[in-house]
Amino acid sequence: MKVLITPRGFANNGLDQIRRMEDKGLSVDYNDTGLQYSSQTFLNKARNSDAIIVGVDKIDKNIIDSCPNLKVICKFGVGTDNIDMDYAKRKKIIVCKTIGSNSNAVAEHVMALIYCWSKNLYTTINSVKKSSWTKLTGTEIRGKTLGILGFGEIGKQLARQADGIGMNVLVMSTPM
Repeated sequence: MKVLITPRGFANNGLDQIRRMEDKGLSVDYNDTGLQYSSQTFLNKARNSDAIIVGVDKIDKNIIDSCPNLKVICKFGVGTDNIDMDYAKRKKIIVCKTIGSNSNAVAEHVMALIYCWSKNLYTTINSVKKSSWTKLTGTEIRGKTLGILGFGEIGKQLARQADGIGMNVLVMSTPM
C-alpha cells in the first residue's frame, strides 16, 4: 500500500510515525522539501497512492479521478474545505480528520498574534526597517479578557494558554 504525506511538518515532527508505517510494510512518500507541492507535483505523486495524508493541497474531482487506487484521504488537521467531500463519498473514498493534531500549534499562533498586537511589534518592526523608531507603549495582557467563539480542541488549548498568563477567558460555544 502506497501512502503520500503532503504536510511539510511531517518531515520535522512525524518521522517516527513514518517509520512506524514503513515497519508495517507501507510504502511512504512524504514531503521533505519544506515547501508546499506545486499542483503538478502533487498530482504526479498522488496518482498511484492508496492513501493520502493531506495538509492544504486541494483534492478535487480531477485529483480523485487521477488516483484510481485511492481508498483513504486523511486531513492533517480538521478543516476539509480543500477536499471535495461529496465526490470522495460518491467514489467510496474514506475521508477522516486528525482532530487535535495541530490544535496546540494554532492556539500558539493566536497567542503570538495577541502578543504582537499588544506590544505593537508589527508597527515597531516596520519602523525599524525604515531606519526610524517610534517607541510605542504596549499593553499588558495579564488581566485582559479574551473572548473565544467555539470551544473545540483549538478553543480549549487557547483558553488554557491565555488562562496560564493571567487573562480572563470568556467562551461562547457554538452549535455544530
